[in-house]
This record gives sequence, C-alpha cells and structure tokens, in this order.
Amino acid sequence: MSIVRKICGLTLLMFFCFTAGCATINQSPQHIDENTNLDILVPLAAQGNPQAEDELGHRYGTGKGVTADPAKAVALYTQASEQGYVIAESDLGYCYFKGWGVPQDFGKAKDLFEKAVAQGDYWAEVDLGFMYQNGQGVAVDYSKAVALYRDAAGHGNSDAQLNLGQMYENGVGVEQDYAVAMDWYRKAAYQANVDAQDKLISMYLDGKGVPTENDDALRWFQKLAEQGLPDAQEYLGFIYHFQKLGLPKPDYALAMHWYQKAADQGYAPAQFRIGSLYYQGHGVPQDYAMAAAWYQKALDQNYLSAINDLGFMYVDGKGVPRNYDKAAELLRRGEDEGLSYSICELINMQLKGEVSPLNDQEAALWENELETNAPCANEVAWFLATTNDDQVRDSSRALELAQFATSKSPQDWSMMDTLAAAYAADGNYAKAAEVEQSALELLASKGEDVSTQQRMQARLKLYRSGQPYRSDDLED
Repeated sequence: MSIVRKICGLTLLMFFCFTAGCATINQSPQHIDENTNLDILVPLAAQGNPQAEDELGHRYGTGKGVTADPAKAVALYTQASEQGYVIAESDLGYCYFKGWGVPQDFGKAKDLFEKAVAQGDYWAEVDLGFMYQNGQGVAVDYSKAVALYRDAAGHGNSDAQLNLGQMYENGVGVEQDYAVAMDWYRKAAYQANVDAQDKLISMYLDGKGVPTENDDALRWFQKLAEQGLPDAQEYLGFIYHFQKLGLPKPDYALAMHWYQKAADQGYAPAQFRIGSLYYQGHGVPQDYAMAAAWYQKALDQNYLSAINDLGFMYVDGKGVPRNYDKAAELLRRGEDEGLSYSICELINMQLKGEVSPLNDQEAALWENELETNAPCANEVAWFLATTNDDQVRDSSRALELAQFATSKSPQDWSMMDTLAAAYAADGNYAKAAEVEQSALELLASKGEDVSTQQRMQARLKLYRSGQPYRSDDLED
C-alpha cells in the first residue's frame, strides 16, 4: 500500500477476506521517495513539482518530519492531481473513498480512480475493482471487478493477483476454482507478497486445490519459514507437531525448532505451542513451570487460546501454585471474550465449590451455556455422573445434560460414553451397557486409539455387573 494508506491505518478489505488482507494502491514517485530530505522536498513542492507535492502530502499524512495535518495532505494531493500526476490521483481517490481529510465521496473517488486507470495505473485498477466488487459508489458488478483485477494481475501486480485468487477461492464473479486460486496466490507469493503467502499457507492447511501435493506444500512452508516469516514458521512447526501433510509420525524436535524461531520474534501462537509441548512433554522433558511461563507470554499479547490452559494450571496447581482466585480471574477474562471453554470451566469450578457466580447475571449466563452448548453440557454431565463426592454427584441432572448433548451429536462416541455413565449413575445399568456398547462400536469404526477403547471396555464391564463408574475407579 502507499504511504497515504499507512496514514489512515486502513485497507480496502474485501468482504470475504479471511487469513490475508486485500490489496490497495502501492506506488511511489520515480524521482522522489519517502527518504527525500524535507529541505529538498518543500521548495520543490512550492515550485509546483507534482512528485514533491504528492510526497509532501504523504509526510503531512504520516507526521513524518512535520506535524500531521490531513487537510494539508489532501490539498497537496489535489495540486499534484490537477497536473495529471497519476499517483496523486490514486492517493486523492483513496482519501475520498475513506473520508480521510475530506468528506467521504465515493463518486469523486471513482472519478479519480478512473482517471488513473485511463493513464495505465494498475494500482488504481485494484481500487476501482474493489469498488465494483462491493457496490461502493457504483452498482455491484463482479465481472468488472474481475476484469480490472485480471488486467492488473496480468501486468504483474501482486496485490491484484492476490485479490483475483480470492475471487476464485470464494467463487465471486467467477466459478469457484481452488486450483486457479492457488495459481494466482503462487504468482503473488513469488513476488514476496506476504498476504498471498499467508493465503497459500491457509490453502495448503485446508487442503484446497492441493489434495495430493503434500511434498509441494511442505517445500512451500519450508521456503516461507526460511524467509523468516513467523506465521509460516509456526505453521511449519504445527505440521511437524501434529503430523500433517502425510508425515508418517510427529517430529517434536522439528516442531520445537520452528516454534522457537517464531517465538523469538514475539509471535504469540508459537509461544502458546511451545507451552503445549512442555505441558505434554513432547520432544522436551515435561515441565509444567515452563509450560505456564510460555502460556503467560502468549497471554501477555492477548492470545486468548492461552487463557483456558493457564487457568486450568492454576486450578490444578501444575507449574504454578494452586490458586482458585487467579484461575477464576483468568477464566472470567475468557468469559468476557465469549470463550465457551472458559465459561464451562467456571461452571465446573462452581460445582466443586471453588468459585461462585459474581451475580445473577453471571449465574444466568452459566445456565444458558449448559442449555445451548452441547460440549459443555457433556463435560459437566460427566463430572456430575462420575464424581466421588456424594454431596456433589447429581445423577438426574447428569442424565438430563447428557441426553441434551447426545441429541445434538448423536454420532459422537465421547458423548455416548458420558450418557452411559449418567444412566449408570442413575441406576439404569442395562441402558448404560447398551449405550456404552454402541459407543465402543462407533469408536472402533473410527480407528481411535486402543487405550481409549480399553478404558471404555472396563466401564462396560462395570455396567454389566451392576456398578456405576466413578472418576478414580479406572485410569482416564
């Protein structure tokens, strides 16, 4: 994007943008650039040099070396554009598009972009294409948007290539075609377009357009990671960590290697992943204190996935002193962010007498979570059915919640396992055995690990002998 875009701190985002942002104008004068000294720039602008006027407009927009003044920036862009300076036309068009320094006016933005396009400005094609795509100042016309993007992309504009790839990925204005989308993303990525590289990573991870190209995908991730891109490094670590792209087995050492490189750049998702490796003892000695420290690093950057993991550690006293108040503080932060797992863990803490609702509003929120969130209902049902605490166990409530959860996911073996435990807790051992047998058959058909099957078979044996399951009866 050009400096005026940096001024606004805004981008012309497509309505369907996901991982990557969409493109805007990215031009700079041929003879004057952002490093030109103000002592040279100001006199040239005063003499009516359009390149100097445009660049000085950028300075007033960013406050670089001068006091930021959007009105002066727009005035300078206007002076330069009146001399037919194409870059200033694009920059001024963007100001009108966003209402920056001037009242928002899509009509004027369109006119300025069209003037720049008529002079062969491929960046203006990208912005004008965006307007047609989103119906801003013009009627929605995907065909025109695609045509504008395609022309700019054909002339090597990497952001146009990125936008065109997104059109093909999402089937907007063209027939959805992941392979064509991948081709455009590759073209942009080869030009070091970071957004296109991110999209390429996302496509590979989602298996879009690359169903049998695991080796190619791994090479791409390797290439991007070696360029020092922290998100690519974290993705590559994820591939090795979780055995993606057809790898025969996890490689925790390589996962840690790439996570560490990204974490060294302050990349929060990688810091969180390192925490999980230490928590599980995968590729490193199990170290709860190190896990907690890495989760905290990620959370310090507001990486919300770390909230629950760190909160659970304070509940269990793993790696940190057991502190229910601290756990509740963390989980309530997740609650405020709408994280279902945080709310569910708070409910579990309440059942164990470790925390109480702050007020009626929070109590109602917790109850609503149980009535609408099947995974949460399943987790709480398991606790109520299997706890050894006779004062807390509630077989009727457990059965109610388990039946709700399985009604939402009738083919989920884990929820069926909970339902069987609830039936047993309620004294209906025949039904418990019947449901557990069905859960086992479903589990086996999905090829789940043998140890889980063995634990469920042990529970089935209990039910057939007329005994309920308690949480410490068997190793879970």
